[in-house]
Amino acid sequence: MFVLLGGLIAMTLIDARTFMIPLSIPWFVTAAALLIHPIHAAVVGPLRGAGWTIPLPETPPAVWASLGGMLGVAACAVLLKVRVIPRSFADFDAWAAEAQRKEAEADAAASPDAPVITGGETALGPLLWRVFFFTGPAIALMAVGFAVGLRIGRVFECVLGGTALGLALGMFLRRFAPGAALDADSEPEWIRYPHARREATKEVLCLLCIGAFAALGWWIGGQATAAPPLWVRALAGASLGYLSGGALVWLVRILGSIGFGKEAMGMGDVHLLAAVGAVLGWLDPILAFFTAPFFGLAWVALAAAFARRKGVAMALPFGPHLAAATLAVIIAWPLYEWLLHAITPPTLATP
Repeated sequence: MFVLLGGLIAMTLIDARTFMIPLSIPWFVTAAALLIHPIHAAVVGPLRGAGWTIPLPETPPAVWASLGGMLGVAACAVLLKVRVIPRSFADFDAWAAEAQRKEAEADAAASPDAPVITGGETALGPLLWRVFFFTGPAIALMAVGFAVGLRIGRVFECVLGGTALGLALGMFLRRFAPGAALDADSEPEWIRYPHARREATKEVLCLLCIGAFAALGWWIGGQATAAPPLWVRALAGASLGYLSGGALVWLVRILGSIGFGKEAMGMGDVHLLAAVGAVLGWLDPILAFFTAPFFGLAWVALAAAFARRKGVAMALPFGPHLAAATLAVIIAWPLYEWLLHAITPPTLATP
């Protein structure tokens, strides 16, 4: 938990400043979780019975599918390294350098008294509208999913789908927020990259590779007759959390990028929520994903209050909102647990 919190602080500060998350940070958090959980279970497991500090897969197929999925992640990394699977956004640096060169030439050709727009600060009005257009659809469709889920008895799944669809839609709608065209230069370069749809399609190959290994693990687990020991289940629980947290944001990234032609979310956000899942299990990153849009709107309110004195406000990426939402889930877990029980239909409740 301390490793996770330290990583979240580092990722928040760096992402807010640079719109980038160094992947070494979530990788370190994930490695710590995959190492500490099974060792901890092996040492104190006999004293604690069958339960553990995070949700664990219950059946052998689920255990081996989780481990197979993590093996698929490792295999995908190797295939990317040897270029069997093409790396997405490989030409981004070259495109960004060319774009900066063209902007510099345009600035040099402009008149000396032309206004200069910098990317570090942005006017408050367009900022408020952009963040509202981004997070508003997620919250609205979250409510729609809740209402539909109550009717059909699938509240959790409908809320999850509505939130993911709303975030992807918000990435598209915020380009049409009032003043967005005048403030376009304050957007990070990865949003302006013109080939996001093509590059996101390449990432589907990685998902297929991971899914194939998970399916193989499920088949192997179906042949098993003995229940795996607690330390193996603890490793599988951390692996399942990593896969569920990462897959959730990754699917939003891929579907949003393909649907709207702009990179919907950075891979840093994918690895951030995956690391959260590796430490806390499969459920907590999903709850953090639900909560993050509310932190986006809360940040807008705080920015509006401070901007009355300073007159400007700095744009903030989605990663810090995910980190803040994770902290909220950790601190207010009893409240989240109560809400989960409250929205579970009686027909689905455990006897």
